[in-house]
Amino acid sequence: ELINKNFVSLKKIINLKKEIKMNLIKNRNKNQRGFVSLEIMVGLAVVAVIVAASLVLINKVINDNRGKSEIENISLLSQKTQELFAQDSSYEGLNAEVLIKAGALKPEMIKGTTLVNSWKESLTIAATSSGTSGGAKDAYEIVTNGVPDTQCVKIANAFRKQAINLKVRSEERFS
Repeated sequence: ELINKNFVSLKKIINLKKEIKMNLIKNRNKNQRGFVSLEIMVGLAVVAVIVAASLVLINKVINDNRGKSEIENISLLSQKTQELFAQDSSYEGLNAEVLIKAGALKPEMIKGTTLVNSWKESLTIAATSSGTSGGAKDAYEIVTNGVPDTQCVKIANAFRKQAINLKVRSEERFS
């Protein structure tokens, strides 16, 4: 009977030990789940910050590339205009259709019978008077619209020492 009592007590101790171990495991898993959730939330917040910063950087790079492209396009437009009208004493009759028909422009600058800039906004060119020729159309004006503020100054500065009448119009857009 003593052995039987000890055996029962030993069994109770083993069961109690198993129960304590199971409770510890349950409690540890509950705590770990909470800690893992916190880690996931922090991780997601870090990823969100990185994605947001990346989007801003990507947008800046895209606009910088479009600005460089626009400078090249306006240079080409100006060069081809001067070549086309080199034999004339004026730019009378200059417009987008004349340049398109002459094949003087890159395809990405053309939308139907009109010109577009690197942001797919309107780009116009027209004969104008310089004010020194008594009203003759001895100059031309290029107007590019919808250019982001960050690129307006860069584009205008690229042509400030050239005899090009250039108007760069900003139009704050959200894309």
